[in-house]
Amino acid sequence: MMPGDELHRYLNGVVLLLKGDKRGLTHFDFSPDGFWSSFRAILVCLPSMFIQWLTAVYGRTTFPDDEMSPVWLVLCLALIDLATWIIPLMLLFVLAKFLDIRKRFVSLVVASNWSLVLFNWLVLPIISIRFFFPESASIIEALMLPLGIAIIFFSWRIVHMTIDKPVGFSIAIYAMMLVSSVMTVAFMQSLLGLSFAGSDF
Repeated sequence: MMPGDELHRYLNGVVLLLKGDKRGLTHFDFSPDGFWSSFRAILVCLPSMFIQWLTAVYGRTTFPDDEMSPVWLVLCLALIDLATWIIPLMLLFVLAKFLDIRKRFVSLVVASNWSLVLFNWLVLPIISIRFFFPESASIIEALMLPLGIAIIFFSWRIVHMTIDKPVGFSIAIYAMMLVSSVMTVAFMQSLLGLSFAGSDF
């Protein structure tokens, strides 16, 4: 696990970017080592994500397949989240030159990775309530809607601040990433034989 002061610096950078302050970019390491180490954000998110997976599995009264064990379902959700994290970035890498954001690609990936740490831990309190109090589902869904909208907005803000392009362009880039994430989820569910009708996520 990474040192706490290093994580604190990255999260401070994320918060500044969310406020529209480009000084947040100075908090990140955009070297090759910094690029690859930014994927340690996945490890930092694991505890929060694990609780989300457990809630998605044990918070349901029915399963996609009665023969599937809860352990297998948690593993499937982990694979889906990992693919949803990585595949949109791979697509962006392939299109970076065409979209004229090649010089900003590293900045976008690093800042986006660390922003996901903040977003994942922000939803944890609400998800935890759902896990321990399943009967609160309707209340949790009402809370998750505005939070989800806020996360979408702030995720776009990270893209906009890092690629340094006009608003319309950054909206298009983020929309592409969002659509590719949704398509990745659908593909992975089909590949793994899951069908979470009315899924919580």
